[in-house]
Amino acid sequence: MSLNDSKRSFYISQGVTPASLNDMELEWLQDNGATANSLMDCWKQFLELQGYPYGTYNDSLFAYLEGLGYTGALNDMLSDFYGDSTPTPSGGEEYTDEFTAEFS
Repeated sequence: MSLNDSKRSFYISQGVTPASLNDMELEWLQDNGATANSLMDCWKQFLELQGYPYGTYNDSLFAYLEGLGYTGALNDMLSDFYGDSTPTPSGGEEYTDEFTAEFS
């Protein structure tokens, strides 16, 4: 199964409305506390909510996935994450500018 197929299946299993893959990803991030309207801004907010201050997207995502117990290269960890269908973000908060103040 391709990474995109795994992502689509993952998002559907998480209750996201079927749509384009980017729209599904955006909805999932917003369901998990991000408030932005762009995908990259939502990833930044989501990763910060999970306790991973945003450096670069790849570095922050790598650290997040490693923190969940995934190993290997970033693409390997993404394949495992999206193939898992059970990972749950630990946050539960909604993103506000207060989260960035301590890292500014």
